[in-house]
Formats: sequence, C-alpha cells, structure tokens
Amino acid sequence: MLVAFILILYLLQVLPAAQTAAFLLLIGLSYLALEVFVTSLGLLALNGLLALYASYALYNGLPTLLGVPIGWELVFGIAFVEVVGTLIALRFFLIALQKKAVTGREAMIGQSASVVDWQGRQGRVFVMGETWKAVSDQNLNLQRDAIVTIQAVDHLTLIIRERTTP
Repeated sequence: MLVAFILILYLLQVLPAAQTAAFLLLIGLSYLALEVFVTSLGLLALNGLLALYASYALYNGLPTLLGVPIGWELVFGIAFVEVVGTLIALRFFLIALQKKAVTGREAMIGQSASVVDWQGRQGRVFVMGETWKAVSDQNLNLQRDAIVTIQAVDHLTLIIRERTTP
C-alpha cells in the first residue's frame, strides 16, 4: 500500500518524478530486505520488485510500467493487489492465533501425566514421553500410575493437581 500511496502523491503532483523514483527505490530495496526476515508468502518481494520497476520507469522517463501507462488505473491495480495480499496474510495470521500450542510449556498445561513416584508435595511424573520433576500446593497421597493434571510449568518443574473424577 505504501507503493500505491507514493504513486498517488506523484499523480497528484505533490512529489516530483525524481523524488518519487528515489522513494520507490528505497521502499523496493527495503521490501526485498524484509522478505529475507519476514515470512510474507512473497508479497513483500512482489511489492519490492514492483516498486523498483516503478522507480526505474519514473527515473528514465518511461511513460509505462509493465506496458500499462503510469496513471490512476495502475495505482488502483497495485493497491488492489496489496489489499488482497494483506487480507490473505491477515486471515492466515488469525487462523494461526486460534490454534492450540502443540509444543513448549503452553502445550503442557492441562495435559494429563502419570505419576512415577510421589512423596507428600513432590515427586516425578511421566508426560509426553519424558519424566519430569513435579510439585503440588498440597500434600497428595498419589500411587504409581495415578493420573494428575498439569496446572503450570515453572522452569523445569511441573506444578500439578490431583485429577478429579467426574
């Protein structure tokens, strides 16, 4: 959308062609550099290449960009592609936010664990293929293979509670 905005300023004669070309060159190079660090499904690279080509066309006085005259039609076309790309990326982002974590400490909270050994307020439990040190807020009388629920993770220690049966 930034490329379209700069082209709009050029078409409204707010920016001269040389400044517009310089801004588009900087934006294009920035987008290409960002594509290396940000996963954007190629949208940043596409916008960067488009900005570089528009900069080249304006700098050399070419009246067209990819065979299309540099005018409002081109700006609206670029803006449309950028808006659609942004909406697609936003949709993927929102879908990813709704998914439950499958790794790390967030994935362990709420999981069931099997007691390996337990004495009073601490012991060891088996969860996700590993044995973990575990503690509880209260004294629990847990036998081997009893099922407990993980409440929280404190560094490498699981905080558990006794599973309530429905």
